[in-house]
Amino acid sequence: MTARIQHRSASRRHALGKLGVAFTGLALTPGLAAFASKALMAPEPLAANASGRQAPDFTLPQVLATQGLGPSVSLSSLKGQWVYLDFWASWCAPCLLSFPFMNAIQDAKASLGIQVVAISVDRKEDRLADFLRANPARFQVLWDAPGRVAKDYAVSTMPTSFLIHPKGFIVFEHKGFTVNTADSLRQTLERHVSEKS
Repeated sequence: MTARIQHRSASRRHALGKLGVAFTGLALTPGLAAFASKALMAPEPLAANASGRQAPDFTLPQVLATQGLGPSVSLSSLKGQWVYLDFWASWCAPCLLSFPFMNAIQDAKASLGIQVVAISVDRKEDRLADFLRANPARFQVLWDAPGRVAKDYAVSTMPTSFLIHPKGFIVFEHKGFTVNTADSLRQTLERHVSEKS
């Protein structure tokens, strides 16, 4: 392993460690603790069924919390970057828990090289906008009201996330989210990005 690779891995470990600190602090707030105490959707183990297949391309409008719909974003425009793709909905309590985690991943983009993209399957724009005003996202939020993209990815659980390789194939799939899954998710991100970069 070269010194350059060692330095890059160390930087990523440091950044991922900071993710855990940031998430833990947020998870202990009263609102998030209340949601964490409810077994609304138990997370499933990391799934291998999607691993290795090409991630379906999509083009969806971006949602700007205070400005409505923004310009469309396509997955193909992000080729060359690691993408953490998350499917969620405003009515999903575990999705609320995942927002601080995704914000932390996005904040560490300079070290991790991961772009977070979250696709909402909400049917009504006003509910989506209200959720984002109450829970600001520092990552790209796209809107899939018809659910076509979610169907292309065979999403059956909210939230469901995918790590997509810079070459466009799916590295892993993860279903559900609780505070307890944050560490395993963080470790999996570090391992895959370090091994496959």
